[in-house]
Amino acid sequence: IEPPLATRPAPSWRGIAGGMTALPAVDTGALGALLREWPGLLEQARSDGHDVESDPYLTTDPEDLMRRFLIATDGNVADAAKRLRAMLVWRREWGILDCHRPGAARQLFSDESNPGSEMYFAQSCHDDRDGRPYVIGRMHYANASNMHPWRHLRAGVFVIERMAVEVMRRKCGYASYILDIGEVPIQGTVSGTGCSGRKFKETDNPYYKRGAAREAPQHLIDKFGELTSGLYITKAAIAIANSHYPELMTRVIVLRSNWLFGAAFRIFSMWMHKRSRDKFMFVQGGWGTPHMEALKQWYSEEELPEEFGGAGWRLERDGFIRSAIGAYDAEPFDASGGRRGPLPRYAGWDEDARRLAAEDSRCRAVERAALSPGPRELAGASGDGTPDAARRPRDHDDDGDNDDVGGATGAGGGGLAAAASGGAARDPESPRKGHREFCCWAPCLSWRQPPPLPRRQGASGKPRPTPLLAWARDEDERLDTGRRAWKASNPGRGGGAKSDARAEFLPTTLWVVGIFALFFMVVVRMLGVRTTTP
Repeated sequence: IEPPLATRPAPSWRGIAGGMTALPAVDTGALGALLREWPGLLEQARSDGHDVESDPYLTTDPEDLMRRFLIATDGNVADAAKRLRAMLVWRREWGILDCHRPGAARQLFSDESNPGSEMYFAQSCHDDRDGRPYVIGRMHYANASNMHPWRHLRAGVFVIERMAVEVMRRKCGYASYILDIGEVPIQGTVSGTGCSGRKFKETDNPYYKRGAAREAPQHLIDKFGELTSGLYITKAAIAIANSHYPELMTRVIVLRSNWLFGAAFRIFSMWMHKRSRDKFMFVQGGWGTPHMEALKQWYSEEELPEEFGGAGWRLERDGFIRSAIGAYDAEPFDASGGRRGPLPRYAGWDEDARRLAAEDSRCRAVERAALSPGPRELAGASGDGTPDAARRPRDHDDDGDNDDVGGATGAGGGGLAAAASGGAARDPESPRKGHREFCCWAPCLSWRQPPPLPRRQGASGKPRPTPLLAWARDEDERLDTGRRAWKASNPGRGGGAKSDARAEFLPTTLWVVGIFALFFMVVVRMLGVRTTTP
């Protein structure tokens, strides 16, 4: 079943130019000096093997590019030239020209050709009141239990690259970004497979379990480190955007954030440059933030989606990503004249990465087939008269998770399901382990809603309330089997309800202390109290 497309077709992005949307002025002497150094930098990039003439970011408007780097370095010509040199090296090592080849968006966003991309943001195909394009993101569509760190980062860089080139082509100075952190009750089906209301945890991610943090060329690992969690992915993305795409965004609007997100941002913003910190704005994020209507001072109603208070078009859940893919691939900026040939079927920096992506894609196809109902199940009757309930996989622990499905897939051919369990076939007699390692992330691949997760139990076997800290709950669950075995072999040496209470006391206390410390730091920041002597 395919979700509906966005109601408004993806338009051309070629818009108006100049006017009040241009970049701020820079020192003409510094600009002239940097422009004189630019040909030498390009010649060095050619000798290193980069196709400079086919790179639209370098050739669309060199003077505009020089201005951005001068603004980012406060007019220092030497620092700007150093950053330009590093940018040229990075573009060659990253293989950035693949972002401009026909079909690049579909390849990088699709879970079939780029498994684990989990994209939740893309070009909106609409403009603000100054005629500048903007990006839209809905963060809850990112499924942390199914995200491949490097493939997701590569798709995210694609969005940044195409936006930067579009801004320079239109000579509109800047772009903007609207990031929605509000709830999305239905799982995504275009690229991201997450939704709100369910816990998609990185501890259940089979890519991380097999060591995907190192599945990238060594020079990129040396530069950005191993991407072992979403925090490191975000850190790498920010480093790339700040270093190689300076002065791209005029504002970043965060919608419907909770108080914890806002407080955490205020803490981290202490270490931001003031120019970058002032670009972040919170809208409808609780107490002290403006209402959603505040968006209309930057965007007209016709250019805002109805979900954000506009009247011109609809996001249609994650249908806006499908529209963006069509717009990206309708206007590829491939200036090589097809010299590089068609894109490979699977995404990757080299042949080994593409081979691994193909293996992951085949494994995911098997898992989707195992989890989706067949035509006879959909019809509600079998040819031999066997009831549907008798033909469905058995449920060993009566929790509705169809344990034999995961076991059959895990033993069928390795891939992600085998990697999630350490390479071994899944044991059908251990439903709890199989549910966490397979069923927690795989059902999101089908359009139908997955069965609800069973209620967690404590060491005593009785339902217990969820702890305040998610990792404490996960740790208790992982150690649950070991506790039972130890108590059985050591009768009379502790355990029971008191042991469970002690196990949850420490993480709960740490949570409360952390909240008070965070609140104190925010108050200090808001009141402007000096924490060190001048």
